Amino acid sequence: MLTEDTKLLRILRSIELPPNMPPSQTNVLERKLLYYLASDRYTGEGTIADVGCGSGGSTKAICLGLEANDNVVVSQDTVHAYDYFRFGPGIPSSKRFFSLTKDPKPGDSYLPDFKHHLGKHLGYCTVHEGDICETSNNPDRIEILFVDIAKSLSTFKCVVKNFYGSMVPQASVLLHQDFCRPRLC
Repeated sequence: MLTEDTKLLRILRSIELPPNMPPSQTNVLERKLLYYLASDRYTGEGTIADVGCGSGGSTKAICLGLEANDNVVVSQDTVHAYDYFRFGPGIPSSKRFFSLTKDPKPGDSYLPDFKHHLGKHLGYCTVHEGDICETSNNPDRIEILFVDIAKSLSTFKCVVKNFYGSMVPQASVLLHQDFCRPRLC
């Protein structure tokens, strides 16, 4: 737990992210933690999976951290970003994910917004668009797994099935933004 006197909290407070970060369902402290893990903990032995990347707030924080990490060579397979990239009823996304489209309609994609927000950092990413339960081309070794898509029990089960087995025992870091949700109980 991050309390006032933890070393990690002091480190996170010292991190300065750019003011123009993409819209996100994560808070600033979560994005700073992703930056920290990518810049100081990521070794390059595996990949980073951002499962539920939205319009790119979490992915951008990860990419900025990788940019500050002098110990790894970053390639297009370093970050795997997953999302349905659609807006509409029954889809846990937000109109604020759209910056290029002023009035999104159900079914509209915010993938162009994601790519716009990532800019040059898109070169660090392999983007996976579609239903997370139907994804099959996942990385073999996941060093950092950030989950922000498990809004229902069925989606949570798909994430466990499709990603947890690729984590490196005793080496991977799992950040589960949706771990304690009433719908998962």
